[in-house]
Amino acid sequence: MKAYIKSIDEKAWCAMLIGWEAPKMDDNNGKVTKPEMQWATEEEKLANAISKALYVIFCRMDMQEFKRIAKCIVAM
Repeated sequence: MKAYIKSIDEKAWCAMLIGWEAPKMDDNNGKVTKPEMQWATEEEKLANAISKALYVIFCRMDMQEFKRIAKCIVAM
């Protein structure tokens, strides 16, 4: 699985290891999630990388396994 995800995108594997959170921005209420239309190019690339990795994982498992891990936040 590691080799396959890394072959798709090295950032995808890194995102699987460290986790991913949507970009934040400062607001009157503190830090809030930044709307996708305001993401910088690098933020979009990282979000795309994690989507690719999750797609690979979800496509490689049966429904029972999917239900077991569906609520997990990070892959490790």
